[in-house]
Amino acid sequence: MTQVSGLTPNTTYTFVVRARDEAGNWSALSSPVTVTTLPPPPSCAVRTVVRQWPDGFVAYLAVENTGTTAVNGWTMTWRFWASQQVRALWGAQVVDRPNNSYLRVRNTSHNALIRPGGTVSLGIVATGTQLPEEITLNGGVCVAADE
Repeated sequence: MTQVSGLTPNTTYTFVVRARDEAGNWSALSSPVTVTTLPPPPSCAVRTVVRQWPDGFVAYLAVENTGTTAVNGWTMTWRFWASQQVRALWGAQVVDRPNNSYLRVRNTSHNALIRPGGTVSLGIVATGTQLPEEITLNGGVCVAADE
């Protein structure tokens, strides 16, 4: 198997293969295979404001698109222990809990578009003590924003 590297994100490529045997004879070209690379994950920064009590918290997240292209439709994931429960969520909708170790949410109909330099805000009230961390936006890791 041959791996191809150095491809440009969000670009379509067509590949054909020709093999050579030990005697140096070339095969016919294979049928073309067309693939499109995935777009790069967005660059993002997140500010989190938390109010915490012994077995719960409320967190407000402001996620900024620090990239140069708009994000149109997003999913956000962060660490969330299996024993935790979401009590309230605004600015997003719960999608699932992959591996019971993370919480995945998605945009609502009114905040799907995040322009470059734009921000989307959401909040969560949850049980437990694991605050939002390891936050990703469409697979791209968000860095902590300066307050």
